[in-house]
Amino acid sequence: MCFICAHFTQGQEMAHERNKDYLQIMNSIHFPCAASVDSHDYIFFLGDLNYRIDLENTKIRNLIRFKQYDQLLRHDQLLLNKKANIIFQGFQEGSINFAPTYKYDLN
Repeated sequence: MCFICAHFTQGQEMAHERNKDYLQIMNSIHFPCAASVDSHDYIFFLGDLNYRIDLENTKIRNLIRFKQYDQLLRHDQLLLNKKANIIFQGFQEGSINFAPTYKYDLN
């Protein structure tokens, strides 16, 4: 088993940098006997990945209010990049049926 905990680049427009964070981690971690992350039977990737929802704040809040989480997931940067086979190929995630966990308003 391999457990990875990471904190990816923050910022709404930084999805490309977060993808680079992931790829750097996956390509640079090496274990004895030339083993890589991918050589493990089970890989758990945890942390603050910082992927965002590409929608306006008010739109996000309205979708949350009416529990339209499927609409939010269509704009989730992590899921979109995973679907495009850029990151997390072969990883599985449980169903997401809850509101986003972080959003703030300045002042």
